[in-house]
Amino acid sequence: MCEQREHQFLLFGLSYDNKSWRGVWMLTGMLIGTLLIAAIISPWIYWGVLAWAKVAPNELVLYLAEKDFPRYFDRLRWLSVILLLPWVLKHCGLLSWSSLGYSFSFREWRLAIKWFGIGLAMLIIVALIQVFTMGLNIQLSFSSGQFTDILMIGIISGLLVAFVEETVFRGVVFRMFYTALNPTIAVIISALFFAAIHFKKIPESMAMYDVISIGSGFYVGFWVLFSVFTTFEIFKFINLFFAGLMLNFLFLGSRSLWPCIGLHAGWVCFRSVYHKVAETNNDALVFIWGSEMVIDGVFPAFIMGVFVLAFGYRYYHANSFLRSKSIF
Repeated sequence: MCEQREHQFLLFGLSYDNKSWRGVWMLTGMLIGTLLIAAIISPWIYWGVLAWAKVAPNELVLYLAEKDFPRYFDRLRWLSVILLLPWVLKHCGLLSWSSLGYSFSFREWRLAIKWFGIGLAMLIIVALIQVFTMGLNIQLSFSSGQFTDILMIGIISGLLVAFVEETVFRGVVFRMFYTALNPTIAVIISALFFAAIHFKKIPESMAMYDVISIGSGFYVGFWVLFSVFTTFEIFKFINLFFAGLMLNFLFLGSRSLWPCIGLHAGWVCFRSVYHKVAETNNDALVFIWGSEMVIDGVFPAFIMGVFVLAFGYRYYHANSFLRSKSIF
C-alpha cells in the first residue's frame, strides 16, 4: 500500500513530500478560541433573551427563553466557528468552492442524492431489526400534517448539519491532519476528533447553572472541553468514530464533499425523524440493538463497522493514493 499523499488534499500549497503542523496548531487555537468567545458572550445573550421575554413576549422569544444555558453556549460556539471559518479558509488556501471540495455540476448533485439514499438505507436496516427484535412503539397517531412537518424539519436539518459539518470536518479539519501526518494516520486521528467533538454535555452532577453569572460560560466551557471523558458512552463514540472513518474514505475516494454531505444528511435526517416517531419499550435490549437514537448498541456499531471495512477495502484495494479518477 502506497502512502504517497495527494496534492489536492494538502494545505498551504505544500507538495506531497512536505508536512506541516501549522493547520493542527490553527485548529487547536480555533477550538480554544471559540470556547472562550462562547464563554464570554453566552451569559449576556441569555440574559438578553430573558429580558426580552419579559418586556415583549412573543412565540419565538418565549421558545428561546425555555432553552437551558448550555444550549446557548453550544450555539454561540458553532456561530463562532462559522464566523471564523472565512479567516481559516483564507490562511489554508481554501477560499474557492473548487479548492474546498465543491463542484456545482449535475453529476455531483446526483452523487449527493445517491449517498443520501445509502445513508438512509444503513439506518433503516438498524431500525427494521429493532422493530422485529424489540417491538418499538411507533407513533402512528400523528396527523398527515404533523408527520409532514417532522419529515421536512428532518430533511432541512439534515442538509444544514451535513453541509456545515462536512465543510468544517472534511473540507478543513481532515486536511489539517492530512497535511501534518501520513494519510492513514490522518484518516484515523481526524475520525477520533470527529467523534470526540460530538460529546458536549455537562455531567449531571456538575450541572449547576440554574443561576447564571458572568462566570457560567467558563464553567460550561470547561466541562464541554472534557465532556468526552466525563460523559463518555462507548457505543456512541464507536459509531461516531466509524462514521468519521467512512466520511474520510468517501472524501478521499470521491475527491468531493457532495457525497459526504449526502451520506451525512441521510443519517441526520433519519435520526431526526426516527427518534420522534419511535420509542424503545425494552430497555434491557437497548445495549444489543440500540435505541431510537440509533448510534448506541452493539448491532448499530456492527453495521457501521461492516461499512467501514467495505469503504476501507474499496479505497485501499484501488490503490487510491495513486489513482487518476474517483473510485466512488
